[in-house]
Amino acid sequence: MDNTQDKLTDTQIMFLVISSIFGVTGLLLPRMAVEVAGVDSIITIIITGIISLMLLRVMVKLSSKYPNKIIIEYARDILGSSLGNIYAFIFTIYLLSISGIVLRIFADTIKGIILPETPLEVIMITMLFTSMYLMLNGISSLSKVCEIFMPIMILVSLILIFLPLKKFNIEEIYPIFSMGIKPILKGIPKIFSAFIGLEMVLFITPFAKDANNILRYSTVGLLIPTCLYTLLVSTTIGIFGIATTKFSLYPTLEIARSINFPGAFAERFDIFFMFFWVLASFSTLSCYFYMTALSVAKLAKLNYYKPFALIIAPLIFLIAIVFPNLQEIFIYSQYIGYLGISILFSNVILYIVYLMRKRRHIQ
Repeated sequence: MDNTQDKLTDTQIMFLVISSIFGVTGLLLPRMAVEVAGVDSIITIIITGIISLMLLRVMVKLSSKYPNKIIIEYARDILGSSLGNIYAFIFTIYLLSISGIVLRIFADTIKGIILPETPLEVIMITMLFTSMYLMLNGISSLSKVCEIFMPIMILVSLILIFLPLKKFNIEEIYPIFSMGIKPILKGIPKIFSAFIGLEMVLFITPFAKDANNILRYSTVGLLIPTCLYTLLVSTTIGIFGIATTKFSLYPTLEIARSINFPGAFAERFDIFFMFFWVLASFSTLSCYFYMTALSVAKLAKLNYYKPFALIIAPLIFLIAIVFPNLQEIFIYSQYIGYLGISILFSNVILYIVYLMRKRRHIQ
């Protein structure tokens, strides 16, 4: 790798995983979940989290077999040069697309809520170049920023969840399981997109100070967003009900607006919440930007990823700006989300192929 000092502590690994998963999604998840599974989305999130934990275990075990390589490199070793390059290329396109989606959702949200007079392009370019500055300093700097920002974002999210509980109506959750198992299973593919970001574990093994602890701390890094998602959706349904949540663009922000601290510094809790949401989104975009640049460098069979950032930045901007509105970007993000799910599950196939080749080699 290009920086021998880029070594990650256990807690940095944990917060990198959290930052990759828990970014822009938190603002949109309650509506996304309710649309596909209604009140049963609470159970769907828990089931999806359990599936994600299983995939995480496979991904970490697979990465541990190639301690000095990332997924882009060892995919070639497992699948062969031609097929491995195709897989690596698709993976890189996926990371690039997610970067564009995160940037666009962030920019549209900021423009619609905080900076209505600011051109969308200005918001995106500012965010993009700030993220590029961070990721050019390497994964160590990126992890330190995540280590600072994410604990605060988690605390603010818990305040958002628990403070308005006096408005919580338990009867809104009573119909759970009333529609049977079908809505729960049907909702898993779409809600799985909220767990995309888990692939960060495929990039951190060469940088870990102690690779033996990756599984433990990345598991905690996954459990925290799973718990926050479950509590957030439960609170939103309990306060607003299914119908209101389904037709609210940013239901999480609506909860923040309902919280008041009269005479205190956070009288407008929604603005307070948005400030930390911006930091979380910044961390998420920086993580994907870094993974994309590193993937492109490894596709080119080079170790130094930084020059590729200048090529990738305009591509991320083009993906983000090409869609006329949020509705279009949501439709596009669904397809990219399905690709992401396929990539996550493909690691199971890669691991099976690895075991088969190892067994054949021993024989």
